[in-house]
Amino acid sequence: MRTFNTLFIGLLLGSLLFASCTRKALVINEFSEDDCPISDSSGYYDSLMVASLEKMHYDTTACGAQLRNRFSNRAISIADNLGVKSLICELQRLENNKGTELEVLKVKSELQGRVIVGLADVASSLAEIECQMVRTKELQSHLSDWVDVRLNRANSYSILAGAITTIAGSLIAANAIKITTDNDLSNITSQTVVMVGAVVATYYGFRAMIVRKTVKYMHPRNHLGTIYEKQNTKGLFSAFIWKFMNKPFNKGGKAMTGIEDVLRKWHELGIPTSATEENYKEKLALFAGLGGEYEIDDLDNRTEMFDILREEIELINYDLKRLQQEILIGKKD
Repeated sequence: MRTFNTLFIGLLLGSLLFASCTRKALVINEFSEDDCPISDSSGYYDSLMVASLEKMHYDTTACGAQLRNRFSNRAISIADNLGVKSLICELQRLENNKGTELEVLKVKSELQGRVIVGLADVASSLAEIECQMVRTKELQSHLSDWVDVRLNRANSYSILAGAITTIAGSLIAANAIKITTDNDLSNITSQTVVMVGAVVATYYGFRAMIVRKTVKYMHPRNHLGTIYEKQNTKGLFSAFIWKFMNKPFNKGGKAMTGIEDVLRKWHELGIPTSATEENYKEKLALFAGLGGEYEIDDLDNRTEMFDILREEIELINYDLKRLQQEILIGKKD
């Protein structure tokens, strides 16, 4: 009897160990780094900026204080980010000195053209970010479905194995199923059947408890990494957008940049953003690196991080549209 108990415990431990060690990353080959449209707007924008600056030789020395009579502070700030502050100074000078209608129209047209390019630049970056969010959600859905199928299957097998072997063992013990005329051997057979069923049921039950599959997700173009590093070395954002996100503003009596505000919101989600926080290196390598093995919660966090970044970039559109309005009709209180 002691031998059977020892064997039973050994088989149980073996099944638990085997169940806990059989984990691999799920590989889904439906996605590649080419799935999302790559924004080349930064290159186009920078080329246009250089070409436009070559013909902008307007004097801005005398327009500082007077400019605020024509434009709001937000419009002036976004014009500076866009590289057209000298143009709004020239527009103000022409209007104050009663320039010809053709001269005023020419400057307004140049300004509106630059604003449109800025809006297109923002739209292009937002499109890529939105695509990355959709891609992450689809991977999360694939992984969640995979886990649900395995979980249900493991629970079903566990219940089925336990039920069948318990019934079979009981029937053998009651001699309803004749295995042998030897009662001792019949009891041993009954115990063996029940023991095997218990081991199988335990194995699948434990498998159901530890179903936590990962998916291999690679993202060479990683906007989140650029925010973490606070360095736009890979040029994922245009100079215009990057300058806007590094512009300090007042929030709750404290000066911070858009990038710092994004990191603050990530931290509120429970995502480590400081080297002193637990799991910082692990999560930094995952979220800010080239890719790795993601669990469902990691994919959910990545989607939330992109959503916060998208909201920050969308603020640029508000300021651009305000500038566009003020070019046409001036500042409205």
